[in-house]
Amino acid sequence: MFVVHSGFINNHKLGDNIVSNLESLNRFYEHLDMLPPAHRKAYYKPATILIGSVLEAVLYDFYQRVKTNILEGVPTIPGSRAREISSKKRERFKGFIDGFREYGIIDITWHVNIYDRMLKVKDLRSRFHIQNDKSEKPLEEEKIFTFKALQESEETLEIVLKFMPGVYRRPPHTKHVSDFKLPWAEHQPDFMK
Repeated sequence: MFVVHSGFINNHKLGDNIVSNLESLNRFYEHLDMLPPAHRKAYYKPATILIGSVLEAVLYDFYQRVKTNILEGVPTIPGSRAREISSKKRERFKGFIDGFREYGIIDITWHVNIYDRMLKVKDLRSRFHIQNDKSEKPLEEEKIFTFKALQESEETLEIVLKFMPGVYRRPPHTKHVSDFKLPWAEHQPDFMK
């Protein structure tokens, strides 16, 4: 487990809900760690979906901050660019990711394409419906919700949560929600340090 600073979150109630969902995720991992490996895969789907939901909430919060927090603004985004970002309607997970890509919100240049990784997490999160009415391949959930998919989802959320307070931290005088406790061992321990 490790902690990430939450000082970039704009909406305190949403931030509290993120903290609460991460607490649930921590409980999942406590149980996961106690199980023999053959029984752990039952936790991969709910954990992956929860990670995707937290990621979507973080992206949504950032868009709302740019759009509505006019007095404070986002110091690292010039006013004209902030107006351009907030003028485009973004409602869904994919729309948030597309906007982050379009405006280079997470501008990292290294071996991970963070936007493609976020889209993969979105696709996994979208498979929470058991009936799979779009007949997306593969049809078998055990081929989708794997240990590898869980680890990649963890790493994607970790990168986003570490990047955001490093670049988009709110001013020190603003109230912050509790920091985010992530239940896995860090995938990128040196990122944004």
